[in-house]
Amino acid sequence: RSLLVGLSVAKAMAYAQNIPLIGINHLEAHIYANFLEHNEIKSPFVCLIVSGGAYIFGIYKKFWRI
Repeated sequence: RSLLVGLSVAKAMAYAQNIPLIGINHLEAHIYANFLEHNEIKSPFVCLIVSGGAYIFGIYKKFWRI
């Protein structure tokens, strides 16, 4: 239920401001957050993100392509 409420609020805010609502993968966001502190990271590289029961193990080839 909380996700439905959050999504509804996000849609309403985007609609009110006439801006697009963009979905973001939570686990992938952790990968990209590394570039905020470590912009010297070069692709390709292997990444492993583990969070609770979810995980991503993959080869990072280029921006937004895992």
